[in-house]
Amino acid sequence: MALSGKDTSQKLKGKTVGKQISTSQRAGDVLSTTLDRLWLPNWTAGLVELDASASFEMPAGQGAFYAVRTGQWRLVLPELVKAVVLQPGDVALLAHGVTHRLAPTIDRASNLPFELHRRPCACVGDQLNGASAEAAMIYGSFSVERPLCSSFESSLPELLHISSQAPSLPTNFAAIASLVESESRRSGPGAQAIVNRLAQVLLLETLRAFANDQFRAQETAADWLRAALDPEIGGALNLIHSRPEQPWTVQSLAGQIHMSRSAFAERFRQLVGNSPLQYLTKCRMQKAGRMLRETELGVKEIASLAGYESVTSFSSAFKRQTGTSPAAFRKRDAALV
Repeated sequence: MALSGKDTSQKLKGKTVGKQISTSQRAGDVLSTTLDRLWLPNWTAGLVELDASASFEMPAGQGAFYAVRTGQWRLVLPELVKAVVLQPGDVALLAHGVTHRLAPTIDRASNLPFELHRRPCACVGDQLNGASAEAAMIYGSFSVERPLCSSFESSLPELLHISSQAPSLPTNFAAIASLVESESRRSGPGAQAIVNRLAQVLLLETLRAFANDQFRAQETAADWLRAALDPEIGGALNLIHSRPEQPWTVQSLAGQIHMSRSAFAERFRQLVGNSPLQYLTKCRMQKAGRMLRETELGVKEIASLAGYESVTSFSSAFKRQTGTSPAAFRKRDAALV
């Protein structure tokens, strides 16, 4: 499921970015366009409650997001020696689909063999067999089969854990979580759709909190986030994100941010990990993939809107990025929305 529909990015009418825009504002703009295009196929969310004798596992290939409401949860990953303790108000994101287990009790969660310990979770609406719930949390799950994920998503750690005490979480986070919980307990028409959307807001807030923490620690930030913070390269990223369909060249991008062509190309590759044109192609394919998922536009029109004059060149570039043709991508991903 895509987090947004129409492309609402603003056109930059001949204005240069760079010197007039603050670093934090530019980084925020780049992050906004990135989060706006985040795609979570097979997204489903809800509220899960467990008694003291239960636990549940998430298989590999499924990304997972958790926001703890009550109780103390233990999160166990196969490669971790010690379980991660999640307190009420904490959030955790496993964006790359690693298998893991959650349970209210650390001994039960950590001592049993991973492949042998499988007990179903009790979700809201199910019976707890007379037992009272030990702990409750909001969850969201999604498929990690996403060939067009952004550089920001790729840079996320395997486990992202943010404490409820972290200053980067917004003050209204708990209020939104309360809305998700109360809506999860309703059985009226449309309740699941509202739960899905509100839980996505919590996920976006978590990603923004992570990015803000990285922005404050510039020297140790992930490569893409350091690039977004860079006064010049961040400006180039903003241009590419805002107008990927434009016929950008290395020279024209360098000119917009007042750098020489060679210095820009070297610095961009150093910070981003790709050349400017490789990154541009990736952003164009992300835009095209979004249109293939969310619209009924023909491939020729999508090619033009993504910045390609030829359907053949667009299809070839798309297949290099995704391993499949635009038509096959649309057909396959229709089943994932």
